[in-house]
Amino acid sequence: MSQNARKALPRNLGTPTDTPPSTLLVNSKGLNPSPKRAVRDPKTGRAVQERNSYAVSVWKRVKAKLEGRDIDPNRRMSVTEQVDVVIKEATSMENLAQLYEGWTAWV
Repeated sequence: MSQNARKALPRNLGTPTDTPPSTLLVNSKGLNPSPKRAVRDPKTGRAVQERNSYAVSVWKRVKAKLEGRDIDPNRRMSVTEQVDVVIKEATSMENLAQLYEGWTAWV
């Protein structure tokens, strides 16, 4: 990902408890650990980390998949049910029909 694309991502402040620790935004020099530039919470004086909201959304999607909540977030599926769903999706004629023809899947 280019530096310009990274700058275009939306930024959210705060660190909720379900946010992964590795979602710091990266600037052109790497991680920005400088306390001089850190945004401080006016009430507590603690540094507030900037979050990459796209990375957080991807992390939440992976977490939901691992917990078996990918199809229905209110219901946890067993491993057997998850495997059945994945096999059905992989062998569905609708999904197979959308293959990119340049992959020559029929060969």
